[in-house]
Amino acid sequence: MKHAVATIAALASLFGQTIAFNTNGIYAIQSARSGDVWGIQNSIGVRHWVELVHPEGKTAEHWRLVSSGPNFFIQNVYTQGMLSCPEQHQCEVDTLGNNAQLFDVVESGDNTFILHPSGTPLVIGSREGNELEAQPSDPSVDADFLLHPTEHECESLYLLRHLTFGLLI
Repeated sequence: MKHAVATIAALASLFGQTIAFNTNGIYAIQSARSGDVWGIQNSIGVRHWVELVHPEGKTAEHWRLVSSGPNFFIQNVYTQGMLSCPEQHQCEVDTLGNNAQLFDVVESGDNTFILHPSGTPLVIGSREGNELEAQPSDPSVDADFLLHPTEHECESLYLLRHLTFGLLI
């Protein structure tokens, strides 16, 4: 009986946890609330600010998630820059990669995900306006996102396979 109670407690704690995302790939990251997607809106030199923009299917709106252990680096496909979100400042992409930051990608339910700068309780989201930033979680923060796989990655792998096969012939 002693072991049965411990087993039930362990199973209950497992089902109570959120599920972590674990798939590399290229995605359009869409707000579950507004329908807008993450995109590059303003740029100065090698720094590009990330905002929620109306989806137009441009590569500036596609993001590569690359796992590093249980966390992810997030790279903009268009600029090839890595995402960083300093607390209370707008998220940015630095094409030199100087400020690359790891993120936890956690499923929050209904196929939506919350992104946290690793090691912090902060969430990536927008409160007013379209600017994305790391901030404390709050119902007023638009921080639930849908991750839509894009065909961009599949097309790249398809081309790579055919080019490699052509070189072997």
